[in-house]
Amino acid sequence: PVAEIPDDTSPLPKERLAIVSWNIQTGGTSTAQGAERPPMVREALQKMFSGTYQILAAQEIPNEASAELLRSLLPGGPETWRASFQDTPDAMDNGVWYRSGVVVRDSFALFADSEPEASGKPKAEHPPHVASLVAGDFDFTMISLHLTFADGDTRESERELKHVLDYLDRYFSNPNHDPDVLVCGDFNLSSSHSGDESPFEVYLDRVFDDDPRFQSGEQRFVTTVISGTSRRTRQNGGVPNRNLDHCVVSADALEEFVQARRVDPEVLLGHPEDPEDRLTSDHFPIAAFFRLRGEGVARDNKTAIRP
Repeated sequence: PVAEIPDDTSPLPKERLAIVSWNIQTGGTSTAQGAERPPMVREALQKMFSGTYQILAAQEIPNEASAELLRSLLPGGPETWRASFQDTPDAMDNGVWYRSGVVVRDSFALFADSEPEASGKPKAEHPPHVASLVAGDFDFTMISLHLTFADGDTRESERELKHVLDYLDRYFSNPNHDPDVLVCGDFNLSSSHSGDESPFEVYLDRVFDDDPRFQSGEQRFVTTVISGTSRRTRQNGGVPNRNLDHCVVSADALEEFVQARRVDPEVLLGHPEDPEDRLTSDHFPIAAFFRLRGEGVARDNKTAIRP
């Protein structure tokens, strides 16, 4: 753990940025009257780092109404949080929620309007959300994404990831790109360092490593988080299962990077109804920490993110 953060319910120290990424699972932001899971999601969001994290990358948010509800579930509510979210035809959208003091300079839903592949398959079942952000002296581009599960066929998750890599290759070719890039979310792919056995031998880090465009310089990326982040069923105790959630960090962003890890499972398991009655979500959150100021931390002031 980060030395100055003794546990995952302690507040952040000054000059630290925490980005939480969480597949909240459809139903966790339900606007239906009497929905049981949103209060459980609220408790988890309040508990993590005593609610002091500044950015949430969330997955499986079905629509604009749920995106607004999520603002009310976050610590401090709508007066403190804004949403960078685009409601696409998909029922499991991605987005970025950010606290006052963080600035979103531009954002869009990647592949939302793209033509499908020649095979007829979409480039992304759940369009990734791309945003250009500023927090303190750290500015960066972040992609909140959820690759297709496809009944566990990791070749389909890999297929979608390769479209994201195509986008990133074009992104880096634009002279006005920010070299600090984070890709955070539910990849439905494990790291080769996790100990998971991956169907079809597809591992997240190896998809990057096997692509000659992402071997060196600004386009080199590091995969973080190797713990189990998906959860076993309620009947099996809701304990950690497979390593599917990650924050992938570009070479330049490593200057600000401190650490990334799965949030303590007790943040969810500590709720009296989880897992006895239901799971708060079928994924545990992850968190990535960065320096906001100090040596080597300076804004690039480059904002081009659109293809």
